[in-house]
Amino acid sequence: MQKMKNTILYGLLAAVTGVLLFSCAVIRAKAGEIAGSEVYFTHAHANACYETVSLSCENRHQSTHNCEYGTYHCSNCGGMTTHYIVADNYSCPVQGVTWQKNAYTGCNTCGTRHSEWGSDAPGNHTYTEQRQKCGLTAGENTTGVRITADDGWTNSGVTLKANANIVKPDVINGSITYSWGGDSLYVTENGTYSVEAVNGAGNTVSATIQIQSIDKIPPVINSVTGDTASMSQNSITVTVYAADGESGLADAAYSLDGGATWSGSPVFQVREGVSVFLAVRDRAGNTGSRTIRRSDFPYPPAPAPTKRPVEQSGGVSGTAQSASAAGDSTGNDSGKGSVESASGGEVSEEGESTAAEKKKEEKAAAKDSDKAAKAKKRDAESSNSGKESSGKESGSKENIVPKSANTEKSDVRAENSIGRYTDTKTGCAADSFRVIRMEKPGAAQKKGRVLADSESASKEEQKEEAVRAALSLRDKGQSFLRENRGFLIIMIVLLVFGFWAVRFFWLHSVLLYSYNGGDEYRKLGQLYLKKGKEEFELFLPDYLLEEAPTPRYRLLIKERLVKRCKKKNLIVRSEEHKLRHPMEECVDFVL
Repeated sequence: MQKMKNTILYGLLAAVTGVLLFSCAVIRAKAGEIAGSEVYFTHAHANACYETVSLSCENRHQSTHNCEYGTYHCSNCGGMTTHYIVADNYSCPVQGVTWQKNAYTGCNTCGTRHSEWGSDAPGNHTYTEQRQKCGLTAGENTTGVRITADDGWTNSGVTLKANANIVKPDVINGSITYSWGGDSLYVTENGTYSVEAVNGAGNTVSATIQIQSIDKIPPVINSVTGDTASMSQNSITVTVYAADGESGLADAAYSLDGGATWSGSPVFQVREGVSVFLAVRDRAGNTGSRTIRRSDFPYPPAPAPTKRPVEQSGGVSGTAQSASAAGDSTGNDSGKGSVESASGGEVSEEGESTAAEKKKEEKAAAKDSDKAAKAKKRDAESSNSGKESSGKESGSKENIVPKSANTEKSDVRAENSIGRYTDTKTGCAADSFRVIRMEKPGAAQKKGRVLADSESASKEEQKEEAVRAALSLRDKGQSFLRENRGFLIIMIVLLVFGFWAVRFFWLHSVLLYSYNGGDEYRKLGQLYLKKGKEEFELFLPDYLLEEAPTPRYRLLIKERLVKRCKKKNLIVRSEEHKLRHPMEECVDFVL
């Protein structure tokens, strides 16, 4: 029996939950529909509302039972006694006649009946009567007519639908026709529309509806501004400012690929060489577009070139000066040009010499200073060596590259070589300058740079695509939550209500056992506590007590309930008993 009760209880809970969910679904399905004011056909009696019936007169005869008293002579008593006169009086309202049945006179003293009489009813006859069979009253609403339409925004048109709602069946209405030539009409402009409905009796009503959901005006892109604080030569972050005065912008209103995909974020990046086909849409589906390029926004100013300090080693400078002096004293112009070329090569080298080369130059300068002490002894040899040095220097002059502003920016590969010259005064030969040979980068270098640039661009594109996908997913989630927030709130409320209802029934359920002899108890069933202000009450039904083998019982109560309500008492009662006991997990009692 208890299992059946639990099954019925849970079944009712499931049925209520199902009804609520179905109602939510119906409300959500009809949320996008609008309807005009409803007008009604009213009932007016006609011949079709009546019928003629044939009736029997006996069905309408009226009868009354009369009893009167009087003094009459009784033949049995032999004197004047009180008599009672009894009769059933009948009347026919159709023919206007009366008669009596079961009439007699009896002595009230001895009970003797002295006479009985009665007359038959007039001949059985029938008559006709007109009755109302429609069951309606005049002026009562029978059928309602109204116009419905989809309430969603559109840029094309709306279908109007005329609906007839039967309030009470009326044979007079028959089939209803509409002035549209059918029950629907397609309109492409906002405004107020009406339809005339005609019923079978020729009565007309007019229903109207106002349409304001047609939007054919595209949104306007007011401006596109760039973030100049974080822009670079290759990309800039821009923000789109758009508006729509009719239906408003859609939840996912922005597209960067001409309408293939949509996002809700108006912020994106524009890269150099990649055009963005921006499209903005409203809730009705109208779109406005614009092409955005990196060149539409001011480029950041080019950084000012920084001058590098000219690096000259002490050994080379001193040697060059010595060579210049020797050239002046001997009048050898070629030697002088060689020295100048050497110093120019040193200037164009700037900071490209390595630390190892500097050490090498320092060693060469020290070596030259040692040889300077022996210069006076080798004057003849120094003049010959000066001529040879002039010839070598003039021959290598063509390979020297002077310093220019474009040398720093050009992508070149330099190969260093060591030139020699002889000091005419000392006659010492030394490594005093480097000859630079310029070469253009090879095909392998160009290919490597192109691959590196393409890999960098592809990584940036992948990052941008990932950001767009994340924004699109976020916008879709936000759009879904906005469109279904009512349904989701109702679902959450139902789930919370269901959780607390189940928890309440589980927490207040107790198990009833009966002592079965020895240490054994027999389970009788599951019961529920009734919560009061200061105590809990448990009613023991008779059908459970009758199943108990002994009047000794045990209750098992949820531990959580006992901890929460340990200060309250438990009242156990039946039809004949009532006990009070403190709240404990195990309660033993005897009835």
